[in-house]
Amino acid sequence: MTDTRSPTPHTLVSEPLVTEAPISGTSPAICSESSHVHHSPQDPLQIILQRMAEQTQVMNEKFEQISKLQEEQAGRMDEQSLRQEEIIRTIKEIEGKITPP
Repeated sequence: MTDTRSPTPHTLVSEPLVTEAPISGTSPAICSESSHVHHSPQDPLQIILQRMAEQTQVMNEKFEQISKLQEEQAGRMDEQSLRQEEIIRTIKEIEGKITPP
C-alpha cells in the first residue's frame, strides 16, 4: 500500500541546503540538520522565507542605487546637451562674424 500522507518538512530536504548568498559576511556554508542542533532549530520553510526576505532587501537596495545612477546620468546628459547647444550657438556667432553678410 502506498503512503498518502503529506511529507513532513524534514522529508522535503533530501540534500543539505547550501547558502548561495553569504549572510552577515560569513562564507557560504553547508547547513545540514545536524548543524541546526547547534543553534535554535527553525522550520526549513521559515529559513527559506527569511533568506528570501534578506535577498529581496539586497535587491531593493541595488535597485535604488541603479535608479540614483540613472538619474545622475540623465542629469549629466542634460548638462552635456546644454553645453553642446551653447557651443553650436558660439560657432554660429563666430561664423556670422567671419563670413561677409
